[in-house]
Amino acid sequence: METTVTKEPGMGSLGAGRMAGLAGSVLVVLGALLPWASVLGMSVSGTDGDGMITLVIAVLAGLFLFIKKIPIWIPLILGVVVCGIGGYDMYSMLSSTSGPDMAAAEELLGDLSVSIGIGLYLTILGGLGVIVGSVMEMKK
Repeated sequence: METTVTKEPGMGSLGAGRMAGLAGSVLVVLGALLPWASVLGMSVSGTDGDGMITLVIAVLAGLFLFIKKIPIWIPLILGVVVCGIGGYDMYSMLSSTSGPDMAAAEELLGDLSVSIGIGLYLTILGGLGVIVGSVMEMKK
């Protein structure tokens, strides 16, 4: 007796571009859950701030990459948004530790340098993965 497997419309085997994009989405989700920064020995998780936004975007991008009927430019834009959020947050953290106000605060509190956490790096890297995967899929 022979059985046949039918695939749902729009689903099926995923190409290398979609797989790369899905891997990028997973990295963004992981990055949102990990520390984005630490200052004065305290870590701040991505989900304490913009990581919640990037987490939701990554889940949507992953779903959109998995469903072939969704236009590939949508996950591409979502990847750009994730990179934009991550880049903005990194820039904000690095620039917040300079200036005349920080000099006075450092005199009172000591070293106030902000260390960028692994979560923020993974978020940006994952966003780039979604972008690259989407572009690979567009060129297919």
